[in-house]
Amino acid sequence: MNIKGIFRGALTALIIAALVLVGAAAAVYFNLASERAAGIAVFAGAVVGVFFGAFCAAKTAGGKKLFNALAVSVIFMSVLLLISFVLGSGMSFNAVKAALFGSVAAAGVAAALLA
Repeated sequence: MNIKGIFRGALTALIIAALVLVGAAAAVYFNLASERAAGIAVFAGAVVGVFFGAFCAAKTAGGKKLFNALAVSVIFMSVLLLISFVLGSGMSFNAVKAALFGSVAAAGVAAALLA
C-alpha cells in the first residue's frame, strides 16, 4: 500500500467535496438553487471527489490498486462520520448516509477498475 498516495487521494476527495459543498451553500444563499438541488449537488460532489481521489491513489499504487482506492473511500466515510458525530452531537445513520456510503464505496471500486 502506498500511504502517501492514499493520503493525497483522500485529501483530493475531501477538497473536491468541500468545494462543491461551499458552492452549493452559496447558490442556496443567493437564491440561485433550491435546497433540494443543493443536496443533490453535494451528494454528487462527494461521489465525484472520492472517484478522483481514489483514482489518484490507484494510479500511484503498485499492484494493490483496489486496496488503495478503497482506503480513500474508507477515510472519506470516516471523516463524514466524525463530522456527523461532532456537529450532530451523536452518531446518526439513515437512508441518505447509507446511500452515500454505498455510492462512495462504488466510486472507489470504479476508480480502481479504471486506473
